[in-house]
Amino acid sequence: MEEVRKLQVTKDTSVLPVINQRTGQVFSYPKEGYKIHPYLETLAGFIGRILDDDQVGVGSVGLLQKGGVAFLQARLPEHFEVAGYGYVPYLMAVTSANLSRSTSWSTGILAGVCDNTVNNALREALTQLKIRHTKNSGATVQAAREKLGIQLTQVAEDMGETISALADEEVSDKQFRQWLDLMVPLVKADGTPKTPGWAAVAEEKRGEMTRLWTADEKAATWNGTGLGVFQVANTYRTWEGGFTKAQGGRLEHNLASDALGVSAKADLKAMELLGEVLDRKLVMA
Repeated sequence: MEEVRKLQVTKDTSVLPVINQRTGQVFSYPKEGYKIHPYLETLAGFIGRILDDDQVGVGSVGLLQKGGVAFLQARLPEHFEVAGYGYVPYLMAVTSANLSRSTSWSTGILAGVCDNTVNNALREALTQLKIRHTKNSGATVQAAREKLGIQLTQVAEDMGETISALADEEVSDKQFRQWLDLMVPLVKADGTPKTPGWAAVAEEKRGEMTRLWTADEKAATWNGTGLGVFQVANTYRTWEGGFTKAQGGRLEHNLASDALGVSAKADLKAMELLGEVLDRKLVMA
């Protein structure tokens, strides 16, 4: 008869779960030394202390990933415009209880033409502040000021310079097609054709991007410029790009992409590829 082995289970009191009090869902099992950054205090309280302007108000606030991530976006009420491109500067604060990200604050703009967000990482004008969930991770107001240089009017001016530079960058229809070949290639990296199914999806995407470039005011307004190319990439991803049911609806998907830095990386990639076509480094890459 096979010997039955008895296993003794011991309780590890150093590892306790982080739980959603409302739903009972377990967010994470952090290691010893992990410090929770309470949502309300971390987001609303901190932003309230570091923003000088009484005019600044909350633009949007919410929970993502079933409550595991929280964000708050503060905006100026004033609209700015450069090269016919209207925008509003914002400060985005994000934290999590599911170990998916550090607590962070970043700046950017909300484009009025299509409600797209544009993260300031494009220009690297201001430094993103990240604070890890460690025992001594209390952020001071002074540290945040030094890192972010918190003045949303300065954000507006810095991004205005970037927008103006892109609007002055000439891009021909031929160069746009070359950019499309890099953004949405019809062949594999080794030069062999993609499968018919993949090729059909790529052709559809290229067709929609071309329509944005030539006929949709959200991008065609700046046709023939780097700003137009940027708008094609950003607008397509925001309003036409795919997402899974697990990510919720398109609005939640867009908010999560912005809060988690996915949108900023995609915007940077689009401009890096345009820089390859133009054979030079753009101001925002």
